[in-house]
Amino acid sequence: MQEQLQNFKRHLRLAFIVPVLLAALLGGVLALQTYYLRNSMEAVEHSYLVQTRSRSILKLLLDMETGLRGYLLTGEDHFLQPYQSAETLIQPALQELRSLTGDDPEQQQLMRDIEDHYGRWHQFSSRMIQTRQSGGSVENLAANLAGKQLMDELRAERDKVLQIEEHRLQTRITRVRRTLTTLFVTAVMLSLFFGLVIATFSRRELETIAKTYDSSLRTSLTRSEDLRQSQSWLSAVLGSIGDGVIATDMSGKIVFSNAIAREILGVDEGPIVRTSTRDAIRIIDEFSRESIPDPFEEVRSAQQQFSPEGHLLLLREDGSEVPVSLQAFPIREDHQAGGVVFVLRNVSQQRQSERTLQSAEKLASIGRIAATVAHEIHNPLDAIGNLLYLIEHGEGLSDSNKTYVRLAREELERVTSISEQMLTFSRETRQPVKVRLSEVLDNVLTLYAARIRRTGVVVVKNYIDEGSVLAFPGEMRQVFSNLIGNALDAMNSQGKLTLRIEQSHSWDNDHEAGVRVMVCDTGSGVPTEVRDKLMEPFITSKGEKGTGLGLWVCRGIVEKYQGRLRYHTSITPGRSGTCFSVFFPGAAKEATQDTLSRQRVS
Repeated sequence: MQEQLQNFKRHLRLAFIVPVLLAALLGGVLALQTYYLRNSMEAVEHSYLVQTRSRSILKLLLDMETGLRGYLLTGEDHFLQPYQSAETLIQPALQELRSLTGDDPEQQQLMRDIEDHYGRWHQFSSRMIQTRQSGGSVENLAANLAGKQLMDELRAERDKVLQIEEHRLQTRITRVRRTLTTLFVTAVMLSLFFGLVIATFSRRELETIAKTYDSSLRTSLTRSEDLRQSQSWLSAVLGSIGDGVIATDMSGKIVFSNAIAREILGVDEGPIVRTSTRDAIRIIDEFSRESIPDPFEEVRSAQQQFSPEGHLLLLREDGSEVPVSLQAFPIREDHQAGGVVFVLRNVSQQRQSERTLQSAEKLASIGRIAATVAHEIHNPLDAIGNLLYLIEHGEGLSDSNKTYVRLAREELERVTSISEQMLTFSRETRQPVKVRLSEVLDNVLTLYAARIRRTGVVVVKNYIDEGSVLAFPGEMRQVFSNLIGNALDAMNSQGKLTLRIEQSHSWDNDHEAGVRVMVCDTGSGVPTEVRDKLMEPFITSKGEKGTGLGLWVCRGIVEKYQGRLRYHTSITPGRSGTCFSVFFPGAAKEATQDTLSRQRVS
């Protein structure tokens, strides 16, 4: 009996211990697999975090580069806002990315290269900003090319970080999938085995295992769906960036292109797929008109980035040409060549900006030279005028000769007046002062007097008010010199230029009083196709003669004083013309009884 009791106890202990040990073994295996799965998922999330931080750094660099270009082009301080905002954020972002890539010596080296390139580019941009602020020239081609090369190298290093992390991401995703497969197989096999062993001991335990397995499977499916959505999101981002992106296989056939790339190439999505890059991307040098080396072959043979220099033109199928910049990079899959990715950028506006900036610099140089000449000849002109006066009033001179001397002195006085106006245009005050717009218009008319007489244009001045405003005189002269010059350009001959100054109210708010200046001409009018964008930069109705910046700058100056610049135009034959209205709110009323009745035709 005692022996049977001992056997019973032994079997009871075995009946208790065996299920517990089997359950502990099963739990240990599943816990170990779950631990590996969690580590793998954390590694995947780490890769996504590195990629996200890399792209945020690229966005900050683009903001700094865009702000720098805008400021160097226009000199407007508000263009530096994105540059300054990104400047304060990029160092913390670089430090965070360096911390995230601390476990990879190769990425750490790339981070040191990125920080070195950024430091050098930041020094370059600071020098260019200081040069621009001090009034120096920023057209140093070598310096600009060096800055661009630094930025390109910076992007290339950032792309290498992304490529390394992308390779890591794919490896980690493969590891996750392998872990999921192992977890699935292990769970199934152990569940079957332990189910047969402990079926007689605990049905409830089997149900718990089944529930645990089901929960784990749902979690795995959820993570897989998250990965799929993340990949879809990355594809959407690639299709939404501002540059054209084209990817090929190892044979040079195009397998992917985003909308920007198709727009630059001038083709639809259908015809470009499976097309050879040699046929789709035809690029020549703008000056030599010779084709550049085949980018695909250059990258495939060297397995490194290819970035042709110089001014490049893309030849479209319809015969048109588009200025572009091109970069080509190898695609690597598990350290194996997988194709080539092309990055195309339409630089038409950049080329136009460069030409406009060069033209503006030439005009500024001419203005400085003209002011210098006017200053140098002013004193000799005064001396000659005094000598002519003495000759005219001296003795022994016939009446006819006196008449000739008087006419010469009058012409000399006109030349002196023109030189004084040129000097006035070159001067500027440090603070806004009280400016009479009637005097500004008269000064501008003096400068254009010879042209007005030559073309036979009739000028009608209707100054109902002197138009006093608190402003910088040079800016007021710049606005009305541009408007009057445009009006004279629009009239070939025998036209009429009407200038009117009056106290008025804003067209947007009847309670807002101020001064309105009207500059009207009887020219051909503004063409319909440019009316909506006439005051935007690089939009002109003068063809190659215009820069497209005059009215844009005028609008900026007027809005600086909370004013409004509007226009009305007509191209109807016999009734064509354009009338610009400049309204300055809150201007002081300086009109007197004499000025209210002042209206003359010259």
